[in-house]
Amino acid sequence: EIKMQFNKNQYLLNRVLGKDAPVMTIIRLPLGRPWSNKTSVETKQYVGSIIRNIGIVAMWSWKFDSTDSWDWANGEWYKSSARIDEKNSSFIYKRERIYNRITANADGKGMVILMHDTHLTARDVLHSVITELKRKGYIFCTMEEFVLWRYGKGSRELLGIK
Repeated sequence: EIKMQFNKNQYLLNRVLGKDAPVMTIIRLPLGRPWSNKTSVETKQYVGSIIRNIGIVAMWSWKFDSTDSWDWANGEWYKSSARIDEKNSSFIYKRERIYNRITANADGKGMVILMHDTHLTARDVLHSVITELKRKGYIFCTMEEFVLWRYGKGSRELLGIK
């Protein structure tokens, strides 16, 4: 099923982008499973053995889960017909929580931040997060560039880069 889902996504990408479609080599597993929960070692090894032949798993750094998906601020849900109230205390609190979680944990090492586009608080705080991280000396890059930086030139083959 893992291979089938991955191949289906590659097929859809190819169908939309045609000859310009890249070969997918970086995988972000939904909910971080099986690594983000209490899955057995055997299951993790099994899934890892399948994915190892497909590409590189990209996970977020634990301290850099923005927490945006932990709850919903009033009017934030993307399917809601309610208007967003950015002055609502729950909206303000959540935006501040996201900002503080990410910027307080920035320790000068490389990191992958997890944020969801369905959470408007994450969207609203993104500019401030980027500004603060740049002030602390961080630079921003693609996942491909991050893998090359983190794991070296030997990862080029895994990414399908010639």
